[in-house]
Amino acid sequence: MVIQGCTTIDFGNLPAPDWPKLTVVEHYSTRESGNLARQYCDAPLFISVLACMQPDFDNKLCNLYFPDWDRASVADWVYRHELEHCKGYDHPGDNELHDLWERWKERRN
Repeated sequence: MVIQGCTTIDFGNLPAPDWPKLTVVEHYSTRESGNLARQYCDAPLFISVLACMQPDFDNKLCNLYFPDWDRASVADWVYRHELEHCKGYDHPGDNELHDLWERWKERRN
């Protein structure tokens, strides 16, 4: 599951209390790879994808995918937004990350 599609974070809705600390892994597009954000972000073709995150709870990773070639090309607010997802924060009115974490824990039991 990939989280993308919104420009705001719901800081009033705290992450799950047991949300794990995830190591951030940044993935940038190259000529060879093509647009990684388009490949990994689940969005209609007519939507411009600025970035997305994909948690890997098994390996305690937070994969960030960007359409840009390097960090200097990514707007600071986009980068910070994705980092908040790595901490377990969702978009307003959404519990997608919380639900992903709960499903992962259920599968582990």
